Amino acid sequence: MRTRPLIALLGVLGALAGCTPPDGEKGPKDDEFNDHQVVGLAVVLTDHQVQVALALIERGASLTQVHDFAVRIVADFTPARDRLIALAAAQGLTIDQTTVEAQSHLIDTEEDIALIQPPVEGLKVDQVYFADALHDLDKALTVWDNTELLWVSNAALRDELTATRAIFVDALAAGRGLSQQIGIAEKQD
Repeated sequence: MRTRPLIALLGVLGALAGCTPPDGEKGPKDDEFNDHQVVGLAVVLTDHQVQVALALIERGASLTQVHDFAVRIVADFTPARDRLIALAAAQGLTIDQTTVEAQSHLIDTEEDIALIQPPVEGLKVDQVYFADALHDLDKALTVWDNTELLWVSNAALRDELTATRAIFVDALAAGRGLSQQIGIAEKQD
């Protein structure tokens, strides 16, 4: 059929623009979204912050403030991610990352890391990383509020999600404050 190549092309073009819906921003696609999928998406969203920040640190930032922000992201989100993984194991939850929402963010992680690789150099690396980091923190909070906290039923997982949400809030506030100082604005959709 001729529609398959067109659908594939639309998917690729959508992926180039960031997370492709459904990404959890407006709630899950599946009415059967359960705690396994909730924890899977939470692990993906926290790990996204860690992996992209680590890529920036490895690549090297031009601005000390952007480097320090990335270091803070790794320091804050690595234990948050690890607590979610440990909680899932303790609660007998499988970390289900097969949902369209989780897959969308896994692809976004790969794309965001690619965006700061050569031929991008110097201050442009900082600009691309930092603008997208703020955008992704904000998007994660929207996903948290419209999918994660609305669909969780396990009490221990709910408590951890609530604590992790506070880390996202703090990181976004710090990033927006830094944005004012260094003049790099948040990426817009």
